[in-house]
Amino acid sequence: MNNMLGVAIFCGLWYAFAGWRPCYLTHTIWLAPLTAALPIGIIMGDIPNAMILGSAIGMLYVGLVAPGAEIPADTSSAGLIGIAIGLAIGADTGTAIAIAVPFGVLGVFLNTLRRIINARFAHMADKHALTGNIDGIRNCAVWWPLALNLATKFPPMFIAIYFGTGVVEKVIDALPAWVMTG
Repeated sequence: MNNMLGVAIFCGLWYAFAGWRPCYLTHTIWLAPLTAALPIGIIMGDIPNAMILGSAIGMLYVGLVAPGAEIPADTSSAGLIGIAIGLAIGADTGTAIAIAVPFGVLGVFLNTLRRIINARFAHMADKHALTGNIDGIRNCAVWWPLALNLATKFPPMFIAIYFGTGVVEKVIDALPAWVMTG
């Protein structure tokens, strides 16, 4: 927990850039919990456990299907928060999964909000196309979506990881044993 500021900054940036998708080339791999586990493990000094937590969280979403291009769960937010907070509190895989799943669901709402706002950029790009403004089209297709991602994804990820560790630890300690073990 001594380096949670650095972890929170890293995870916030990862979350924003992983969901950017400027060319749709490799974005799916950057959203996977296991991909984020290695750098989080390096930052937190516990690569083996980070990889274990990333694998466990990733297994939840291995068969994920996005009908209509809308995701049923945000694997990136689930993985980043589950791994970082799980490592910080010394959680086992079951606890890390219990932390990750609600954030995966909340991430869907955030993603939907981002897509609604992003639709405006397409209309702006159409106007730039009518006037032949290539720079305007590029800004609407590449740079404005990145700015939106940074504005909408970095703050909640940063706050969840930086301030959430203590809160999550208290909530887990307060839960009855049967909630955690089944």
